[in-house]
Amino acid sequence: MRKTRNLSALSMKWHNLAGWTGGIALVLFAGSGLLHILMTWTGPQAASFFPPQITMTAESVQAVPQVLAQNNITHANMVKIVPGQRGPLLQVTTDNYEPRRYFELASGLEIPGHDKAQAIWLARYYSGEQSTPIRDVSFQTSFDANYPWVNRLLPVYRVTFDTDDQLTAFIYTEFGALGSLSNEWKSGLQAFFALLHTWSWLDGVENARLVIMLVLLLSLFTMAATGTAMILVLKNRTLPPQRRWHRLISYGIWLPILLFTASGTYHLLQQSTADTQKGLELGPAMDLSANRLGRNTQWMTGFADTPINNVTLLAGPGDVLLYRVGLPMGRHGQGLDRESRYKGQPIEKPALYFNAMDGTLSDLDDHDMALHFSTRLSGRSTELVESSQLVTHFGPDYDFRNKRLPVWRIDYAQDRLFVDPASGVLVDRISDAALVEAYSFSFLHKWNMISQLIGRLPRDLLLLAVILPALLGGVLGYVMLLQRFRRRRS
Repeated sequence: MRKTRNLSALSMKWHNLAGWTGGIALVLFAGSGLLHILMTWTGPQAASFFPPQITMTAESVQAVPQVLAQNNITHANMVKIVPGQRGPLLQVTTDNYEPRRYFELASGLEIPGHDKAQAIWLARYYSGEQSTPIRDVSFQTSFDANYPWVNRLLPVYRVTFDTDDQLTAFIYTEFGALGSLSNEWKSGLQAFFALLHTWSWLDGVENARLVIMLVLLLSLFTMAATGTAMILVLKNRTLPPQRRWHRLISYGIWLPILLFTASGTYHLLQQSTADTQKGLELGPAMDLSANRLGRNTQWMTGFADTPINNVTLLAGPGDVLLYRVGLPMGRHGQGLDRESRYKGQPIEKPALYFNAMDGTLSDLDDHDMALHFSTRLSGRSTELVESSQLVTHFGPDYDFRNKRLPVWRIDYAQDRLFVDPASGVLVDRISDAALVEAYSFSFLHKWNMISQLIGRLPRDLLLLAVILPALLGGVLGYVMLLQRFRRRRS
């Protein structure tokens, strides 16, 4: 009995001490978590979740060597035929942080400054705003408050429509992707979330951000842990209304608060101190000398009048140039929405590869190309690959921020690469330590295991059922601390 009283007194003491800072932390983090859910529910939604497709003829592909030679392009990181407003265009990337170059396939002429026009066309396609005037377009090479690093894709064009809410699309032109769709309302919520939840406004002084957030999180954890001990030790008794409600709420939230706080602290330390991959990494430049590209494109006649995602020129094993043909699973992404993409609905058939010199069908597939690119990007031999698998849906180790599906996961000892065989790009990279943290954050902080079982909306509603009582409990607890303080002062 005496040990119980001592534990109760000790828990009460530390609960009250930690409550001064922990109570503020609870209101800040729970309140901003509520903003995140609200932002997801009320933010603008894309009109399309599938990139635009193209149809082309054998002549389109046959023109590629001529266009490259005509414009003296002997080296490039990326060469592909992409859909454009006026039909198929040749897109050439020589520097990931410079605008892409575009060429007409029929004439071989470059279209000056077309990357901006391509971004506007894609912004209209994804937003559904086909006739709304454009207010502003800017080329963005760094992340900021309105386009944080979780979006991953850079550089992007920021296309703002002349609407009352300033609808803004962030477009990544390399593979025609929508990086983010925002408006004044979502931007405001996002700013408050960053201010209260991640404190990203202190990114310039990372050590200060880390110390302040650790103090808040550890205070909250201590407050929750000692509160849990009091629940287990103290017997039920008649209490004043405030304390009674505070105790009743605590029964339902003590475990989620401990999980949120522990996983949040782990996430903070991992993101702040580890060297994490925060952007796409292009492969080395390809040698596009004229003697490496032939004119035999009769294989393209089999795809006449067939929708195609893209045709990409890639350097395969042995530095042999190959055309990769990406074929959509269905016509125009029919039936594809945000939820189906998240769950991994296939969006592309197995790709076909053709030798760029003689036009013969290659035995290579996306798996072979992913292994090839992983060795080029990591500097490791194929023999060091421990396992590989196709990733068709987003999850803890490869989440929605990466935008690209499908990709191949190539596992090495203590390291794994996520490679897009359609472009030879390293999309993400994660170490063993980061992988453990990713699962911790996904399951214990974001509760993604629930969304995988019953869907994202029920998960959000369950989170609300925890966050709202937690806010009420935090306010009641802080009021009681202030009352206790005033009584002692009087």
